[in-house]
Amino acid sequence: MSITFVENQTRHVDFSLSHIVPLFNPWSYDTNGDGIISPNEAASALLDCYAGIITEEQMQQVFTLHMNTYKEYPPIEVVCLDSNNNGVVDEEDEANFLAAYPSNKGDGRYQRRFDANIDEVINSIDYAIFYGTLGKELRVIRNRVKTSIYEHLVWPDGWDIYIVALNKDRVTEFIGSFGESKEGWIDVRHHTYSFPSYICQQFAVDTMVAAYKGLGYGCLLGASSVTDGYSHAFNVFWAGGDWRNLNNWWVIEPQQGTFIGSVGDSNLPGIYQPVLIYIPDFLIPGTNDIAIRTLIPNYQTRSFSLGSVFESRWGGGQSEEPIVEVFNRALGVV
Repeated sequence: MSITFVENQTRHVDFSLSHIVPLFNPWSYDTNGDGIISPNEAASALLDCYAGIITEEQMQQVFTLHMNTYKEYPPIEVVCLDSNNNGVVDEEDEANFLAAYPSNKGDGRYQRRFDANIDEVINSIDYAIFYGTLGKELRVIRNRVKTSIYEHLVWPDGWDIYIVALNKDRVTEFIGSFGESKEGWIDVRHHTYSFPSYICQQFAVDTMVAAYKGLGYGCLLGASSVTDGYSHAFNVFWAGGDWRNLNNWWVIEPQQGTFIGSVGDSNLPGIYQPVLIYIPDFLIPGTNDIAIRTLIPNYQTRSFSLGSVFESRWGGGQSEEPIVEVFNRALGVV
């Protein structure tokens, strides 16, 4: 484009304006707006680079975001209905479910994954659970349940973790809710209580391990109480604020998917007052037990402290969701 200024009709001065190129924003490839550059979104940048739409330097900016934001979460293998592990309960899962419905354990068509209440029969109960879950997407649930608030805890020997605060108004989107008759991403709350093989501890372990795989590390943890000689296992999560404050930790009953109250609530029933909170480290070889560190509540000072530097163990027993060999303590940390 050329603009000519005429001064006194005798001198011409030409100014050429080059084409204005907008600044490149690598986040423009985050097409679903989830704050993550997925493998498909990064591949789109690569194809655009080959086509000459963006430069190699711009493509590298997109790939840097991909490496910094995308986390490969392990698949939940048993306790959810996403049979193809693509993060959505979709038409393919529906076809797989209908291929197994109805059936009994021992039939060639029976698939444990679709037996949501593990009663060894895939029947109308499982049918209702499946169609209450159809269309759910883990990425969307994860973005709603997790916050951007995290805390770095370091033990005296240097062992460290990140805990991530959860939105307590959204947690049931992942675990489901008995009171609201709402299906979550996982179906642990539907499991049949079976003494002594599948009891409170298995509910809590399966929920913690599935949450690690679906939400990331340090989101939903295990806990146990002892009252009147009776031990009970359940799950807890941090909702933000001072992590030491008991009021900022919330108790979930995994057998129902219900909130019980905050750990600091003086009216909390004794069976839900944790004596220990379990933080997973690795699967003890040759067992189904998890090596753990702990947080210890002090009900006089109304605060938590770090437990011993020595590893303890929390038994998975006959829990169903496979326990990872080593828990990635950075997985999903925002």
